[in-house]
Amino acid sequence: MNTILAWDINIFLHIFGWNGRAFLDRVMKFITRTGDGYLYPFLGAMILLLDWEIGLKVVLTGLLSFAIELPLYKLIKSKTTRLRPFEALPGIKNLIHAPDRYSFPSGHTAAAFIMAMVIGSGFPMLLIPLLGWASLVGLSRIYLGVHFPTDVLVGMIWGTISATLAIQVI
Repeated sequence: MNTILAWDINIFLHIFGWNGRAFLDRVMKFITRTGDGYLYPFLGAMILLLDWEIGLKVVLTGLLSFAIELPLYKLIKSKTTRLRPFEALPGIKNLIHAPDRYSFPSGHTAAAFIMAMVIGSGFPMLLIPLLGWASLVGLSRIYLGVHFPTDVLVGMIWGTISATLAIQVI
């Protein structure tokens, strides 16, 4: 366990060490905001307008994915109570406001991977670019000082599993 914690902190410090460049800071803040979730209903509406049949399946799959993901995410977050890097490590200052107190797992990353997988299931040509975007959302959470790498990794895995289960059902 100490080895994983040491790895987690070392990788975090490496990625966090990239910040301080005004342009990159702005880019990472923008990327993380695309994963806030406010755009997801708008995106669902746009997909429905593009192709009603595929769009309806994508939207229903997305709703089921979040119904699977959110309860366990909230339970894990409330039970692990892992402090965010800016609270756990001396000298770390977050570059954005954290949505809640605890770090593990990354909800932004889980949601981004759900969106990537679900939209990619309806529009396969978009899957690889969307997975790239979801990965950047996770990276931005580390860069901005609000998550450790294992928070992001578990968010990625849980979001992918939730979406895969929903895709199998719908």
